[in-house]
Amino acid sequence: MPLTAECRSVVILSVCQALFKISTITVVMLGGLVGAALSGSLSLATLPIAASIMGTAGATLPASFLMKWFGRRNGFVLGALLGAGGGGLSVYAIELESFWLFCAGNAVIGMYHAFAQYYRFAAVDVVSSGFRHQAISLVLGGGLVAALVGPGLAVSGMSLFGSESYIGAYLALIVLNLLTLSLLYGIRFPVPTLITQGSLTRPIKAIARQSNFLVAVICGITAYSVMNATMVALPLVMTSQGNAADDTALVMRWHMVAMFAPSFVTGALMSRFGVPRVMLAGTALMAGGASFVISGTVLTDFVLALALMGIGWNFLYVGATGLLTESHTPEEKAKVQGCNELLVFASTALSAMAVGPLLQYLDWETLGYLMLVALLMAFLALTWFIKK
Repeated sequence: MPLTAECRSVVILSVCQALFKISTITVVMLGGLVGAALSGSLSLATLPIAASIMGTAGATLPASFLMKWFGRRNGFVLGALLGAGGGGLSVYAIELESFWLFCAGNAVIGMYHAFAQYYRFAAVDVVSSGFRHQAISLVLGGGLVAALVGPGLAVSGMSLFGSESYIGAYLALIVLNLLTLSLLYGIRFPVPTLITQGSLTRPIKAIARQSNFLVAVICGITAYSVMNATMVALPLVMTSQGNAADDTALVMRWHMVAMFAPSFVTGALMSRFGVPRVMLAGTALMAGGASFVISGTVLTDFVLALALMGIGWNFLYVGATGLLTESHTPEEKAKVQGCNELLVFASTALSAMAVGPLLQYLDWETLGYLMLVALLMAFLALTWFIKK
């Protein structure tokens, strides 16, 4: 991609993506641990993380339409303000030792995540059509910075204001969102145009009957739900096995590197081999990760499971995003992208809520088998899509 205003906008979106993913890492790494400490129950431990994802799911459609009416920048600014506010509310909840207030703070952070999820779609808006997949990949690649910084920041924030108080990590979220606010004004977004003629857009039912929409949604749900369930369970399982916080951070760091490092080549791979085939490879890699979940709970198993999950998620999720953008016209993007995000994150919230009870009444190995069942759904959908 030439070094133009388009390229500069993609780079800034990538940095915003990195800051957003640091927030995600903090919620996933610490939300369950804080939840367990405040509630005193393993079955309730992952509820704050589920609240965050439910906040994301609930805000996805409003976020999409707000950006349609008032522009991407204004939507992203509102999202960053929500992120800072959610971080502040979480700090207050920890100080009060209030489990339910902490859940509410995480839900507000999740609303910020709903807006930030559109960074990858905004990348499509600021580049020409020939660079669509590359732009999506590069923006998601911003998560590589989060992979290197996020886990260490979360661990450092655990004890910044006392032994495992966790307050420092959530204070950092406020600072990161204020930084995001300053960056957003360096991006050249298209001016929003309101569509007043209903005949220019199709009903969502008609769009949903398209094969690329169906496969995009199925694979997006599978990729995010399986990957998220693994990330949510990891800190709880590793802590119960007697692993140090630094070990958990190490595994999470390799997972996040695996999630985002491939982004710099995923677009090129899709151009050469085709989007569905790369997505199919992603499904196979995630299944490989699930096999290491099943195989054991030593540090090597954790690293290999999360690394393979990360690479597979990248292939599957980048491809699903690209397929979705091909299923709608510019006039239809708000409702199509919003519906997709709602379905993906509602499913992911359910998977996060299920992790706590699954770990309490079953085990890590059973979670791996359930992941394989979910991945079979994506495999069958992609096989049908390639052969049709």
